[in-house]
Amino acid sequence: MRLRKWARLGLPEELVPEVSVFCTDSPFRSNPITIITARLVERSDRFLHVKGLYLFDGTPVLDIKPYTY
Repeated sequence: MRLRKWARLGLPEELVPEVSVFCTDSPFRSNPITIITARLVERSDRFLHVKGLYLFDGTPVLDIKPYTY
């Protein structure tokens, strides 16, 4: 893997665990991603209206899960 040369973990290559580049804690993500908790205000048809979520227009939402505390 070409990007492995940039990360010096101090471990031999055979001991470095294989992780996906889509891991949220991977230092070499192919695109920026984040995990945010937001409050659902209203649901109408296929639209969700939320509070506390700041996105640029057209930003895709990959996954929605319920959150209880």
